[in-house]
Amino acid sequence: MPNRLILQVLIIFALGLVAASVSRSKLDAPPAVVFRRAAIRPRVSAPPESALSEPSGTSATQTGPTRDEEGRTIVLQVTTEQAQALYDGGEAQFVAAQTGEQYQEGHIPGAVHLVLSGFSWVSAPGLDSLIPELPVVVYCSGVYCDSSERVARRLVMLGFEDVRVFEEGFAAWKTAGYPVEAGKEDKDD
Repeated sequence: MPNRLILQVLIIFALGLVAASVSRSKLDAPPAVVFRRAAIRPRVSAPPESALSEPSGTSATQTGPTRDEEGRTIVLQVTTEQAQALYDGGEAQFVAAQTGEQYQEGHIPGAVHLVLSGFSWVSAPGLDSLIPELPVVVYCSGVYCDSSERVARRLVMLGFEDVRVFEEGFAAWKTAGYPVEAGKEDKDD
């Protein structure tokens, strides 16, 4: 009988440890982020905002937090043309998630250089130059680079709600002939 009681206590104790571990991991989990493409509709002599509207009511040029029906933050993936429209309109801050060498070789003028390795749970070098209430467009070197999505997730975790990813990246921007700046490194990096 005492052996059975000891076994029951050990089982209850083990279940308690598992439950505590699961609840702790939910508390430590970063906010849910969903990446979605912002659709481009053909222009029919309409202003640029209507050309970039998303069928679900989200737009590549609208501002403010975007959430899905489950409350997850939606990070829109914008095209080269959409990123350029945001840049020309002065509607967004740009973040270069490039390596230091890539940033030196070329970046979008005015882009803040943030590297993933520089992030902590509460801050990152260069982060203080961003305004959390304004839209942020994050890009890296190109389509095969995932640093922009990883930095975008970190920005959402730090409280930035209107974050977009320019997934075609700097290579597409440069190829399109849009403005480029080179050789200027942030002093924090």
